[in-house]
Amino acid sequence: MPGFLAKIEFVVGAALLAVITVLVFIAATMRFFGYPLIWSVDLAQLLFIWLCFIGATRAMRERGHLGVDYLVRPFPIATASFLRRRLPACSSAS
Repeated sequence: MPGFLAKIEFVVGAALLAVITVLVFIAATMRFFGYPLIWSVDLAQLLFIWLCFIGATRAMRERGHLGVDYLVRPFPIATASFLRRRLPACSSAS
């Protein structure tokens, strides 16, 4: 099931990015011709926020977030592995 949900997450993220791109292009074109879409900036920002949420969950699942190894490196391998698994849970609980 997680693989299926990851595919849905990827498709939704790609669709959001495509909608944002098309929306900004149409808004710029309409502004050039003198008919600005006033709501386009607000909608693009809202969609971008949702895209960031979806991208953050995907990066968290794939351990793609930037991390600081400075505190974990001095420990033995077993302890460092334990900390790497548990630290994301601590940061998401706060």
